[in-house]
Amino acid sequence: MALNEKTVVSAGSALVDLLVRVDAGWPERRGTRPGGMVNVDAAEIDAMLAEIPAAPEQVSGGSACNTIVGLSFLGAKCRFLGCVGDDARGEFFAASLRSRGVEGSLVRVEGARTGTCLSVITPDAQRSMFTALEVSGRLAPEHLSDAFFDSADLLHLEGYLAFNAPAFRRVVAMAAERGTRISLDLSAWQCVEACGDLFAEAMKNVDILIANEDEAKAFTGKSAGEALEEMARMAPLAVVKLGAEGALVARGDRRVVSRGIPVEAVDTTGAGDLWASGFLAGVLSGETLQSAADFANLVGSEIVRVVGAHLPRETWERLVRHRNSARAGL
Repeated sequence: MALNEKTVVSAGSALVDLLVRVDAGWPERRGTRPGGMVNVDAAEIDAMLAEIPAAPEQVSGGSACNTIVGLSFLGAKCRFLGCVGDDARGEFFAASLRSRGVEGSLVRVEGARTGTCLSVITPDAQRSMFTALEVSGRLAPEHLSDAFFDSADLLHLEGYLAFNAPAFRRVVAMAAERGTRISLDLSAWQCVEACGDLFAEAMKNVDILIANEDEAKAFTGKSAGEALEEMARMAPLAVVKLGAEGALVARGDRRVVSRGIPVEAVDTTGAGDLWASGFLAGVLSGETLQSAADFANLVGSEIVRVVGAHLPRETWERLVRHRNSARAGL
């Protein structure tokens, strides 16, 4: 079935990303290693911004939301559920979804502040995140409805949602009740350390499990290749992303190695999220695992060449043309 006949839904953190460049030692001085994620409050983000001379770039964000936006540009029908405040950033987030073809099932909370993620980029192109969830962490089981799952072929979840255990459990249960496939991206090693038991509990319903090397090691205690085998025993389709080196994929007895595409990286923000967009597009379209992973690497190679997790529309159009040409040659 063509991707434009597929509907993908997601529930997660509705965040506005603030992107700014910093020196190499800045993340560690603020309590995280490059590539990490720390939960903070809004006042801490304000304080950090005050000590950074450069004005930040503002874009809509959130791991699952980034993946959904990518799938929308690639042709899928997409719907996103999250909580925003009745502030300027909440309006910005809603408008951003609309402009990217995603149906926003947004819960607006009066008097609340929309979640913000300060994404600092070091000279080696690594990004470190300081996230003030604010109202985005208040998604509740009662916000989930039958209408949200209408015609859904896939529910895509970010690991960050597991910090909100009631909402995570409910959305997984509702998808399972309806026979909707579930993909889960573990999102960050910090999520695994904090929510590993909840992820393990969800595995009986997860169809596609995605992790990078750090997340896979945190979840299984093993390095990439062995972690893939462990993850393949948990879910029908498992992926370990290797960053610039590509990815390892397992389904049943099938194993795929997809080599990365060498590029000069500017910023790794959203690279894993958009990799998932490309991979899920291939899986939903019935492509081979090799084709899906290779295209995902192509998408990932494009996103690291720009600042932030959004590609220009013309880049998405070029990627779609490439994918259509490749499919025509299958």
